Amino acid sequence: MSSNICPNCAETSLVEISLTVGGHKVMLSSCSACESRWWHKDGQTSEVTEVLELASQGKR
Repeated sequence: MSSNICPNCAETSLVEISLTVGGHKVMLSSCSACESRWWHKDGQTSEVTEVLELASQGKR
């Protein structure tokens, strides 16, 4: 899912949190060096708004 390299500063020490939301595998990657954060959904780069939309669908 992730390249294990921060796209902003090229740091290789990342925090990655994987979970399933609305039947989709999502992962938050976070860089401790520059504080960048990004999401993947089903292995593809995704916007946080898309992940939040998936999460809100389960509450309807």
